[in-house]
Amino acid sequence: MNNFFRILTGLFIVALIIYFSALLFERFLTEDTIVIEVRKIEEMKTEDGELYYLIHTQNEILINKDNYWHNKSNTSEIISKLRTKEEYKVTVVGFAFQQKLPFLLEHRNIIEVIETQNYYKRKPKEE
Repeated sequence: MNNFFRILTGLFIVALIIYFSALLFERFLTEDTIVIEVRKIEEMKTEDGELYYLIHTQNEILINKDNYWHNKSNTSEIISKLRTKEEYKVTVVGFAFQQKLPFLLEHRNIIEVIETQNYYKRKPKEE
């Protein structure tokens, strides 16, 4: 019985190490550049009053939220670039799980917006 608890404790420690390594290296493991069409933008607040946004696209819901682990603090800059019914190339970070896991975001986080040509065609000319 004593050996069973040692094995169980060892497996638990290994699982914790893997979990926190995935959390720490999430940006490097999951960074991806995708093309999205913004269908809807929802403004949300955390329990602490921090503002974040849910961006509904054709395939999934993305989040625009400041995150220490992703080294991201440009939520307001990113949301100012996004418009509904427009197409963008964006860099996202995060695991795309079907269920929410503790300490991981439920949706992938937008790190950077790379405007597509559709955006430049509609952008007013500066003089």
